[in-house]
Amino acid sequence: MATGYCTNINSFGDTIIPMNWDIVKNFHKNPPEIKLPRTVETIERYEANMKIIKEKQTVPEYLMDKYFSTGDKIVFNRNDYPYFTEPNIYHFLLWIHPGMKVKDCMISKLIDSHMPDTLDVKEYIYFENHGNNKSIQEIRHFHVFIRC
Repeated sequence: MATGYCTNINSFGDTIIPMNWDIVKNFHKNPPEIKLPRTVETIERYEANMKIIKEKQTVPEYLMDKYFSTGDKIVFNRNDYPYFTEPNIYHFLLWIHPGMKVKDCMISKLIDSHMPDTLDVKEYIYFENHGNNKSIQEIRHFHVFIRC
């Protein structure tokens, strides 16, 4: 049973608990068919930030400026709006510039080469969401979950 810091109530009044590694690892190269849970705080922060961003530009334009304006073609960073996982699981994103073509067989090599040295990585999984679950269609990106 989850403790207080690990439970959350969604907008329907349902209690949600964080995903543990046994759940997350099922998604390795096998994206979920449903939307994965986020905390209420994460959802509220996401919605507030999207409102501000959309007043000035589209979300893809914002992300292109944020991640690729320095000329980088591959960006690996912590997800600003992570799915709800247990504390020892970190949610990162691997962003690929739209002008760059990357074969699926190269994704794990890209993740390995961009993995922060500061993390005590035990294992990781990754997936690319199906189109119906992608909030950003225009920029290819992979969800990477790291168990430390």
